[in-house]
Amino acid sequence: MSVMRFVGVNSREAMRQVRAALGDEALILANRHTEQGVEILAMAESAAAESGAEAVTPPAAEPQQQSPAAPVHQDPAQAFETMSARLLEEMRDMRAMLARERSQAEPANTLGERLILTMREAGFGQALAEEVVATLPEELAAGSALDDRALSWLTRQLVKRLGGLDDEAGFMDRTGIVALIGPTGVGKTTTTAKLTARYVMRHGTRPVALVTTDSFRIGAHEQLRIYSRLLDVPMYALNADQPVSELLGRMKGKSWIIIDTVGMSQRDQRVIEQVRHLHGGDSPVRLVLLLNAASQPETLEEVVVRYRQAAQAAGGELHDCIITKQDEAGRLAPVLDIIMRHGLRLLFVSHGQRVPEDMSLADPAALIEQSFAERVPLTAPLARPVAEPVARGRAACWGKGAAWRRCCARCANVCRDSIG
Repeated sequence: MSVMRFVGVNSREAMRQVRAALGDEALILANRHTEQGVEILAMAESAAAESGAEAVTPPAAEPQQQSPAAPVHQDPAQAFETMSARLLEEMRDMRAMLARERSQAEPANTLGERLILTMREAGFGQALAEEVVATLPEELAAGSALDDRALSWLTRQLVKRLGGLDDEAGFMDRTGIVALIGPTGVGKTTTTAKLTARYVMRHGTRPVALVTTDSFRIGAHEQLRIYSRLLDVPMYALNADQPVSELLGRMKGKSWIIIDTVGMSQRDQRVIEQVRHLHGGDSPVRLVLLLNAASQPETLEEVVVRYRQAAQAAGGELHDCIITKQDEAGRLAPVLDIIMRHGLRLLFVSHGQRVPEDMSLADPAALIEQSFAERVPLTAPLARPVAEPVARGRAACWGKGAAWRRCCARCANVCRDSIG
């Protein structure tokens, strides 16, 4: 098996030569910039590929800056060991260079493209961006300038999609049982205390009661008990597998009951059982999902989908949510994107540990404005859809040696976005 050298005027041309000569099973060993363009070292599992590429020989110029020349006939495993130290850094450089080339070659010309780019730079997803821009009026679409008028239109469209409360009374003045649900560490206990404090400020301590089902975390009961003493409201403990109806008889005269549930991963099959126990009584329970603004978009997407499925399987519904840890998030747009796409109603936004100061009623206009203020220029093109190899490049191939590079060589036009 031989290592082969390919030189192209740019990285795209060099990769085209690799695929044409060595096929889909090519192993990319290294790349670098030369005076002639981009040089790629690659090998194939079959030496019968016809390419016209020359065997690797050390270039004559600047030997002190060159990487060690790979032997013409070398075992693939040994070649991987010798080149792996530099491979990741070089592929990152190649990715950045390709992104710059494509960004320059495919500029955003129309207003619609500019608006999509604006949303993506803020952190919104491609799907939502295209859906919003599809409603761009003709009188605006006729132009190409991204002016205040176009940005105002975009902001209004997003505000319309971000449902919320008109005022706090829409949540606090409704009697019944409220259950805060969500993954571990999302801030349910602190949010429970904040909502309870706001309720006490409006209606006093008599009609409210706190309930915790968190018997797993060490000190979880004690943390909520401290809040109950400070707020002068009673607290009850409920096992995670115990229906809420078993406590209702002990809470007569309480018109507003808030439950701090045990945190569970969205992938835990017990989530359905947890929600089913909350709906075990005759009194309806309002479910409120807490979303960590600092979580990755993929994680937030999975949380919403799985908890909604759990609510439906238990015979309930999940329409409301609260954003937590806004102060820890680099950008706000990803969580807003998921809330809008799933049609959730955003009630409050929590942004700190202080009770109850660090929580406010959700203001859609202010949140959208903040998301655009956090825009960051993109380094990758936006026009093409995300193909499967991009999503799996790191998850499926990372750490698998030659198999990882086969994936990147086989789908070089898309999979390079997941390298590094």
